[in-house]
Amino acid sequence: MENDKARYIDKVNGPGFVQFSTQIGQTQMLHNSGVGKALAAYMTDERLTHAIAMHGMPKTTEHTMTSASVFKAFLASVREKGYAIEDEEGEAGIRCIAAPIFDHSGKTAGAIGITALRSELPSISFDAFGKLLQEKASAISGKLGYSDERQERPR
Repeated sequence: MENDKARYIDKVNGPGFVQFSTQIGQTQMLHNSGVGKALAAYMTDERLTHAIAMHGMPKTTEHTMTSASVFKAFLASVREKGYAIEDEEGEAGIRCIAAPIFDHSGKTAGAIGITALRSELPSISFDAFGKLLQEKASAISGKLGYSDERQERPR
């Protein structure tokens, strides 16, 4: 996180012809990106409210969530599932699934995500990919000293 936005610190391009325009150092809004949602889900309500007040929730596609109350309800589902879905909310035709990474103190340290064309990531596969990402995020979290007892809980 930087300035209440998600910042990309690494990227691996897939082998396909289509490459996405994201780059290391780029920031993304919380409400319309998979990694942003995965991070926002574990922010305190106060910090999330501040981030929304600072940056707003601009509509970037017809699918973008623009209501803070709808967004906050969605984040409850992220905490329940353990991963976030961005379904053409940041850019038409693009989907992302992301899972949070926790550090040794139980605070959100980052997120890991996959991005694909809508045609290559059908909604029927969200749960399978979400669970795989959650497993990878859990393994990374474990290497950072994370244990379930210390998980940060939003307030």
